[in-house]
Amino acid sequence: MIDKSLAVKRGEAESLLSNGNLEQARERTNGKNLLAFGYISAEAIKQFADMAGVSAAVKATDSDEERNLIAQILPKILQNTTEEIAWTAQKSGNKIEDNFFVHLNDETTSVFNETLSTSGKNHTNAADFLPADVISTTAYDLKNPLIAWRSLLLVTAKNTEDIAAKYLVQFSNHLLEPYGISNAEMFLSAIDSEIMTANFDAEGENSAVIVTGKNVETIKNSIAEINFKSPPEKLENAQVWKSEESNIIAAFVENKLILGNDESVLRCLQAKNNGQNFTKNQNYQQFAQSNSTTVTFATDSESADKIISVLGNAKAENQKIYTNYLTETRITNKGIERKIISDFGFLGTILEQLKD
Repeated sequence: MIDKSLAVKRGEAESLLSNGNLEQARERTNGKNLLAFGYISAEAIKQFADMAGVSAAVKATDSDEERNLIAQILPKILQNTTEEIAWTAQKSGNKIEDNFFVHLNDETTSVFNETLSTSGKNHTNAADFLPADVISTTAYDLKNPLIAWRSLLLVTAKNTEDIAAKYLVQFSNHLLEPYGISNAEMFLSAIDSEIMTANFDAEGENSAVIVTGKNVETIKNSIAEINFKSPPEKLENAQVWKSEESNIIAAFVENKLILGNDESVLRCLQAKNNGQNFTKNQNYQQFAQSNSTTVTFATDSESADKIISVLGNAKAENQKIYTNYLTETRITNKGIERKIISDFGFLGTILEQLKD
């Protein structure tokens, strides 16, 4: 790679600046007068796809079987669906705004525009069930959650090898098992457009999902490990059923289902009743006003510590530094756009790797 760069410098090889797609990407992203601009061509995507697959697999799960599946499938999807990726960074008040533009091929874009369309609602439907100090929460606004789920599986299967595709379909039902859901398709067919997930620790071991039910009996049938024929308990104005196999509980209150481990579900119910919920968080308004397909709010301390240690020393050694970030993802007529507003931005993420 160094030899190739030197050859370009000497004029013996073609520079990336002569790439017409690069200039078009700069124009589409207003990629001038920014803090930073990045571009990955289709050819470069093929070269870095395997590395991206391994990296994503390690971050996604501790299971060797699941890691192998991700590392095998993700590179194929990137290579077969993605034509180019552009990134820009710019100041947004006292924060950094990163925008990632993933240009997909026409077929994939057409499918996603049809199946991942939003209902157009604001992300406020379940916010009063979330504690104000939630570590992270993501709201999905999908006009039809079941069709969206099937389209993601279809695109994935179409762009991977036959054996991997068959394994993925079999494996897909396990993706919602952390919430106690044994039949993903049945569950998604019985809920409304908004799905809100919440994590209460950095490791994601304490988590819950909040949905509005359209068909309560179908929802119950999708959660095999809970015996809904037994009488429910009364907890914080909710009807609660507990799993006999694990600490998963299901709480039905108003027209909502809160599903997750017992501690997380209890915190959600208490937040609703005591009023100390996410709507009181200073970042709530920006979260609620988003019209994106998905929006995530999260708070983080580990990354800030690492970045600051690279740049210098913290003023108070025992003082924990927290940063917040908001991520919005949208489907466009070119592919996928993701905007992240944070304290340090993607440049901070790069600095964080230097600490490791």
